[in-house]
Amino acid sequence: MPAKPSATRIAKQKAGSSPYHSLVRHLLSARTFNRIPMFVLGSGISRGIVPLLSEMAWWFQDRLRTEDLPSDYLWVRQHAEAINTNKASRREAAEFFSAIQGPALKHVWADFSKGLLRDGLQLADRKFSGLYGTDVHPSPAHFHLADLLRSKEAYVISLNFDGLTHRALTTNQRTGLVLHSTSEISNYFTAPTTAFSPAVIKVRGDVFYAKCRNSACSLSQTPYPLDRLSRGADNSICCPSCRDSELQLQFQFPGYREKEEAAYPMLWAARKYLGSRVSAIVVIGLSGRWDRYMLQFMFDFAKERSMVIADVKPSGDAENLIDDFRSQYYPSVPHLDGQSPVAASYVRIEMSADEFLGKIHEELGYTKPTT
Repeated sequence: MPAKPSATRIAKQKAGSSPYHSLVRHLLSARTFNRIPMFVLGSGISRGIVPLLSEMAWWFQDRLRTEDLPSDYLWVRQHAEAINTNKASRREAAEFFSAIQGPALKHVWADFSKGLLRDGLQLADRKFSGLYGTDVHPSPAHFHLADLLRSKEAYVISLNFDGLTHRALTTNQRTGLVLHSTSEISNYFTAPTTAFSPAVIKVRGDVFYAKCRNSACSLSQTPYPLDRLSRGADNSICCPSCRDSELQLQFQFPGYREKEEAAYPMLWAARKYLGSRVSAIVVIGLSGRWDRYMLQFMFDFAKERSMVIADVKPSGDAENLIDDFRSQYYPSVPHLDGQSPVAASYVRIEMSADEFLGKIHEELGYTKPTT
């Protein structure tokens, strides 16, 4: 159960000096200088809608119980259990996802791919209908962010594969972009046009990409983001090039060097164009367990521009990981609790994504989200 707030914290909240209220005052002040917050999204913003990595590991753990594994693959059951219980190291998780996508277990991975995309997965406590299922919709938090983007009141960097922020952004046939590469970021910020299109910067996190299984198709060679999948005539999911419905997912775990090498140039491009425009870095639903490269980027950026990092998520097992990273590698960045942010600093705000972004809408005078 979440820890009860201390008497000091309750007193500060009553006096309007909680970390949340201090952040709001800071954002309001910075807005007068045309500086706006940059939101960094982790999988927690989609909690309860799209399975977390631990929930996916439960599916694999359950499936592998009855699988006749080769003798040299028996260890994958233990690794799946460790990921499910949040006890796996980066090395163990990377080993598991390498093995589960390999030749010996490709049939298990194929079933998982179909389930995650369209057929559904039976999880420990619920049935997930598939990413393109009828019951997968953006949360209130996604719609709040979409409104902020359309109002030019926020920037968004997402590490998520689900595309729910983009879905919220383009609801009711509105326009919205997803920037997947350094060249797309550069083109967006230097485009010779006065027309505005809100955009989400998509950086590889715990990310799934799709590959066409038609070997004659060019997209069978290069994985592409899930938000570029097409709908077939019968509303099925298909390859955007050859329209084949046989798709295979590719998962690049954060421990993979190739994935992180692709992420760094994008983050530097974002830092280049957003450097003087950002008032604060607001982290939503990112545990920090797997994404050390992202934590380094955020704290370097905060120190360079004297910005506050606000870590927003409910209290839980992983609540201190980002703060532990700060204290170990960036001890000069103080942890504030209700004081006004000064220079580079860190604050922890114990709220859900829906609650926090709903309050931001209200306190800062934004319009209500359009669903």
